[in-house]
Amino acid sequence: MLSDGGRGDAELELVVYGKDGKIKRIVRVKGNKFLTCGVSLLWQLLAGQVSNPQVGLCGGDSSASVDPSQTCLQGTHQACVPASSVSISGNQLTVLATFDENTGNFNWNEVAVADLAHQCPNCSYAPIDRFLAQLGVKQPGEVWRLTMTVSIS
Repeated sequence: MLSDGGRGDAELELVVYGKDGKIKRIVRVKGNKFLTCGVSLLWQLLAGQVSNPQVGLCGGDSSASVDPSQTCLQGTHQACVPASSVSISGNQLTVLATFDENTGNFNWNEVAVADLAHQCPNCSYAPIDRFLAQLGVKQPGEVWRLTMTVSIS
């Protein structure tokens, strides 16, 4: 069980590019909850019990409240992409991923940092956290660049 209901700090920045390649909007939101399965995977990686993680970001369309026992994003529509950049600074992990014009075209309400190479029960990836935010509908032809910074304190 995670202390304090699985809370961690996170900031998400979304940059939306139109079909013309120009920035249409930028959204910045805060919030986060760690998920028990994902945190367990972190401990397994630390202990050398699993290897070769592939960090990425996943998005979904569910706005259901977050519970640390969830093992996946809750949405009917979900999309994951590998990170194009991962950095660590002190107690913060920053993940950058780009959803191209054909990926994740649905109403976004949830985001997760995930290990795409490992799985949690009933999930094709292992979400470390779950972040709720009404980001809007990603339209075909749009490119979404997401940067998520997660910190543990």
